[in-house]
Amino acid sequence: MEADPPLPPASALMVELVEEVLLRFPPADPASLVRAALVCRRWRRDTGRDAPVDCELAVWDPATGRRTDLPRLPWSPYPYSWNAAVLCAATITASACDHLDCCGGGHFLVVVVGTNHAEMFAHVYSSEAGAWNAPASARHPDDNVDFAPSALAGNALYFAFQTGAAALEYDLGTREMAVVRLPPPPRLDWQRAVLATRDDGRLGLATAGKSTIYLWAREAPPRGDGSWVQTRAIELDTLLPVGALSAFVDVVSFVDGVGVVFVRTGDGLFTIDLMSRRVTKVFKDTFFSGIFPYMSFHTPALEVASTGEGPSSGT
Repeated sequence: MEADPPLPPASALMVELVEEVLLRFPPADPASLVRAALVCRRWRRDTGRDAPVDCELAVWDPATGRRTDLPRLPWSPYPYSWNAAVLCAATITASACDHLDCCGGGHFLVVVVGTNHAEMFAHVYSSEAGAWNAPASARHPDDNVDFAPSALAGNALYFAFQTGAAALEYDLGTREMAVVRLPPPPRLDWQRAVLATRDDGRLGLATAGKSTIYLWAREAPPRGDGSWVQTRAIELDTLLPVGALSAFVDVVSFVDGVGVVFVRTGDGLFTIDLMSRRVTKVFKDTFFSGIFPYMSFHTPALEVASTGEGPSSGT
């Protein structure tokens, strides 16, 4: 008995049949379009070309548990990649803010950037206005936005691209986008380039070679890409446990303000304190898409001044 012939791949279905399938997805269930976009490039292109998708986002404070649901963000066409950042609203205004307690109830901005089949785009939400601004767009960078922490330097936000060769620059004042080239990598193709804000306010970068972490700083001119200066090279052979470098090493996050680098190896996830050179294994698994370090401040003295009561207990 002969075996039944194999079914044709999803991409080989007739155009009319694919359209009929996609039209039957419930409009109130955007997740079904997301799943359909993962079938193949053809389906991803078709779901993004004609079907706007409402994206539901929320801002969550891990320290307080406070969650703010944002208005739906209409995406059309469907993005191939995207990332987001939350900022204090005073970042782009003349008002002074020390950013110590602004997360406790002050106004904030959410910047969403990404790419689709035609261009790169940016949306900005203002909690004060309670609405999304009109989107900005620019020429497609021939790359996709990486799911990694962004960096604020000056009046611009930076998001790394997946190839590690460049970053998306979004100017918060002019709402213009540009592509900034990153230094030539000593890393392998799959290793990340991780952006960070340096203590001096400049744009920083961390990359990994075979057994070395390289730290960079950007010298930004008034116009143009600017130049990159290597500020430090950290040899991992004497820092990480024996055998940790046997498979691979990759920088997954970098917090320049506190001098901590998150390094993924075949043995797990480690943090390295650049001042004390202390190494801590924080996770044994290596299967995760990104790490977003979070810092918050609690100033009881301000509460005393504003309420007349003593400091509250707890952590």
